[in-house]
Amino acid sequence: MSWMPFVFIFLFCSLGLKASNEDGCKSALEALFKSSVTKTSAGNFLKLQGDLTLHRLTWAYLQAHKSDTSSRIKPIEETIIELLNEKYTNSDPDFIKAREAFEAQPLSRTTLSEIAPYLVDVISNQFSENESPFKLNLSDIKLLSALAKFEKKSAKNGKFDHRLLSSKTPLGMLNFVKLINSSYKTELTPEEESLQIENKITGLESIIISMEKKLSDFLNTLSLPDKCADYSQCSEENNCKNHKTLSTLFNESKDIQNIFWESLSDKLFSDDILLEKLTYGNLWVKVRESFASSVKDDVKKVITNTTPTPQMKSPSPYIAKDLGVLIEDPIGIILKDGTGRKRIEWEKHSKDFQLAMAQSILSGDKDFDFNGHLFERQTGKMIDLYQAISVFPPLEEQRLKKIILETPEELRLYVVRAKVNGHKSFIYNNKLYDSLGKNIPNPSLIIADEMSKKLGRKIESKWYENQDASYLVHRANALKNNNSSFKVGGKTFDTFSGKNLLSPLRNPSASDVKIDKSKSTVYLHLSDSEIIRNYHREKPNPNCKYYGILDKKNALFKVYANSGEEVYSTEALVGSRSSDSRTRWTEYRSPVDKTASHTTGAGIYTVIPGDPKDEYNRTHFNNNVISFHDEKKNTSVFAIHQVPINLKERYLKFGTDDPLDRRVTGGCANLKSEDIQRAMTFLGPQCKFYVLPEEPDNKFIIKDGLIKFVSTKLVSTNSNLYNYSTSSTSPMEIEINITNKSVNTLMTQTFTKALEEEKKKIMEIYKISNEEYNELALVAFGILGNESNFGKSPRLFFKEDNQHLVILAKILKGEDISVASNTSRGPTQIKFLPEEVLSKHYPEIDKSNLMNPRNAAIATMAFLAEAIRQIRHIARENKLDPDKLRITKENMMDYITYLYQGGRRSLTSDDPTKQATPLSNEYYRNLQKNMSYIEIRQRIE
Repeated sequence: MSWMPFVFIFLFCSLGLKASNEDGCKSALEALFKSSVTKTSAGNFLKLQGDLTLHRLTWAYLQAHKSDTSSRIKPIEETIIELLNEKYTNSDPDFIKAREAFEAQPLSRTTLSEIAPYLVDVISNQFSENESPFKLNLSDIKLLSALAKFEKKSAKNGKFDHRLLSSKTPLGMLNFVKLINSSYKTELTPEEESLQIENKITGLESIIISMEKKLSDFLNTLSLPDKCADYSQCSEENNCKNHKTLSTLFNESKDIQNIFWESLSDKLFSDDILLEKLTYGNLWVKVRESFASSVKDDVKKVITNTTPTPQMKSPSPYIAKDLGVLIEDPIGIILKDGTGRKRIEWEKHSKDFQLAMAQSILSGDKDFDFNGHLFERQTGKMIDLYQAISVFPPLEEQRLKKIILETPEELRLYVVRAKVNGHKSFIYNNKLYDSLGKNIPNPSLIIADEMSKKLGRKIESKWYENQDASYLVHRANALKNNNSSFKVGGKTFDTFSGKNLLSPLRNPSASDVKIDKSKSTVYLHLSDSEIIRNYHREKPNPNCKYYGILDKKNALFKVYANSGEEVYSTEALVGSRSSDSRTRWTEYRSPVDKTASHTTGAGIYTVIPGDPKDEYNRTHFNNNVISFHDEKKNTSVFAIHQVPINLKERYLKFGTDDPLDRRVTGGCANLKSEDIQRAMTFLGPQCKFYVLPEEPDNKFIIKDGLIKFVSTKLVSTNSNLYNYSTSSTSPMEIEINITNKSVNTLMTQTFTKALEEEKKKIMEIYKISNEEYNELALVAFGILGNESNFGKSPRLFFKEDNQHLVILAKILKGEDISVASNTSRGPTQIKFLPEEVLSKHYPEIDKSNLMNPRNAAIATMAFLAEAIRQIRHIARENKLDPDKLRITKENMMDYITYLYQGGRRSLTSDDPTKQATPLSNEYYRNLQKNMSYIEIRQRIE
């Protein structure tokens, strides 16, 4: 093996310490480690050693399966127990105690630490000296002890908490057993079964060697003291002195490892270092990436050997630069965003321009920059800086002109773009700036501050200081602007957790409502296929590495990896009728089962195990069938199978270059026999499969973090004919943090507490989603600020105490007494109460007691929830008239305050001069500012 000379370079020299200078060497090393290793570098060592220990434990685990004939890879805890079987009769009471403790709690970090020394002995005896780099050693045991340190503190009655937690807390300490189990599933797919354990071990060994080199490079930054040199077995010819390094001694000598750990115990075992380096997200088994590559290479070989057709040549997906979102067709996003746009007009622009404009649409931006110029999203035309700020009210426009003149010329475009789009920061030359163009020198402080607000607890900036500089800049910018993700170095990261989107440990136990809103905006503009691919990147299926998509319009069958990469594609035969309704048999499997719906039902399916005893499938399809459950867990009539044995003439429909030729089946999808066999190697039980809709009012959406198949028709559809997802949603708890001290009062605390506690009830009353409720809660708090300065306005209390004077003033203005007596009440100044709902569900609330902030919060939410119904109706009506406002899910909350102010006409007018313009509306802009004073976190688990 090519790495052997590097790793075992120390074999050319003697590594033993002479008794005469052994004590002097130890003293010299202690002094060296204490004086030369800082707290930061000690933490770096901990991270490097953590990587090595995890992967050495993984190597031992795989080696134990090398000669195992079973296709099932056992969990690592079972493997450890089997490795220790030969010591089971050991009479050592300490071993027996450790063994029994591990068997009782095999997922515990503590019991793993206590059994580790015995495991090291077994591994040392089982494997040869040439495999030393891969074998657990004393330093690994020290690392496992560090992990156990915190777990012992959290023990309750001798029981340990082994959950996977993402936060940097004592309970979030790494659990190597669970990490390894999550990397090597016990239920293998056919693709995994085909890969030999030896291949996995080889890939893992190369990774360990690279990690060994990193640790060696770290140790070799320290010069080996002269007192530790022993040249008795060296000659002038071999010149051992030049090869002797601290890393070689460390790898070979338990004494050196002990000295290192003991000398730095005050640094290595400090809580902040441990929590920074040894909590979830910092380490994971990197061999999975190697495995994925081998699968990918294997798949590419298969595809290369498949005769392609024009329909199979799909374009490579593009990545939105700052969002990390997969885009198949940027022009499709541009066309969907505006009326009257034609594809041919946008094909004239470069692909980079198309992507820049598509990204501005996905971000919900008004303007975007390209090649040093500013462009308007609405028209796609270049504008100058002063044109861009003309959308603001006169006074704000004048203020921005002054800011432009005071800003360095190279930053002016970015400052204007930030202001127009409502961004709080931007990146220029990989540096972070605020919206006024002032450099923010320490992005780790921004990350800590923003996460403190979102989590409602103090986060220390030192947790981030040692991370990659570019990563810190991009994450800080994403957090400031509530972007859902960001892209650095070719990888896409989740803003809230900070983890790679494809990491199995990424998902936190909670989400941030403002970040969820930006994610919702992104998904709103994507095509069905783009939604599915990005959803699986966000939430990889833990039970399957792949998922399938059937594109009926193009009669194509495709398989994707969870990463979004297309790994297989082929032509398919689909239902002869162009419809999304469910695939049905009227006389299924009867003597007259010829009658079929001839429709391939769009929707979401889950692969179920096949039945090899099914005589029908064996006779007609040679058991080459992929069967499904629908979302209601009912066995679906729709299936994918080979071309029926008695209908071989259908093979003539393939390869004609016309998808319409492939619309011939009774509803199921037909593949060539070799194609279905290949498909079955990817799509096993629990894999997801999606049939794309072809009716224009059917689509896939993301709702409350889940993918759904829905109808957007103006009139109700017979849902029994379609595979529509259920609309019901389970309320999820929220926590609201008031982040601005100046508005954190007893009134706002009571108001937000009511928003938290009444969520479930209000959601059930109005049948709204978690996402809608959370956004309305933000709006309600913003209204509280707009209408009464969060209950601190003297005018509010004057009005409440002098209602008779308010009514009199209205009468004097000419209002009828019945109208004048209907005054706005409470800190949110509600004029029209949704009395029918309140009297039924909250009989204790009426206008006379709206000064109670709890009552005001509930009444405001009830009003806004009813406004949601109104604005949906307006959106449907406006859709029929091209001259009226386009109200969408994306901008609905921008317009809902017009209803709160009684401005319904500005939403329904066909006169552009009388239509609502939120950006130039002072009430709306103040609302946005007030909404920024709170952060809402939603529990996921």
